[in-house]
Order: sequence, then structure tokens, then C-alpha cells
Amino acid sequence: MNSAFKAIHAASVNKAAALTHKQEVTRLYRNSLKLLFSWAVSRDVFIDEATKLRARFDANKGINRDAARSVIVDAKKEFDAYYHPDRYVVAYMPGGSKFMRNPPPPLE
Repeated sequence: MNSAFKAIHAASVNKAAALTHKQEVTRLYRNSLKLLFSWAVSRDVFIDEATKLRARFDANKGINRDAARSVIVDAKKEFDAYYHPDRYVVAYMPGGSKFMRNPPPPLE
């Protein structure tokens, strides 16, 4: 394709909207809780660790935008470092043990 077609194509392609700071922090917190649930042995351990995680997020609540950007980058690196190789998946969701299970209907 020539440059005119490439320019038109680039202008017409819908690009993903940039996330706001609040959306980015909310998604990071939610994904962190899901990751923590994969690593937690019991519900008591999960609750204790989730409380500590919430305290870490609340400690950085009132910082300025530049410092928040660096904290988010560091948190994403830490999230990637602790990623679980066999994370917990709800049984009926994709990756779960019951996903796409279709039992035959009863004979009568």
C-alpha cells in the first residue's frame, strides 16, 4: 500500500483509550487480590495478606502524579515477579475444569 492508504488506515483504526489513573490503580488492586488468592493457602491467610496489601495501596493514596506513576510501574514489576504459574480459575470460566462441559440431555 502507498502512504495515502496507510495514513487513512491509521486514522480509521480504533485505538484503545488510555486508562485514567483511577482505572489503572483499581485494576492493579483487583488483579493483585486475584493473584494473592492463587497463592493463599487458606482464607485466613488470604484475609491477613489482603489487609496488608490494602494498607500498601492506602499508604500511597495522596502522592503527586509523578510519584504515583513511578509507584505504579514498580507495582506492576512486582506483580509480574509474583505471577502464579497455575493461578486459580473459577471452574466454569475459560481455563476452569468445567469450561465447555456439555452433559448429554436425559433420555426422557
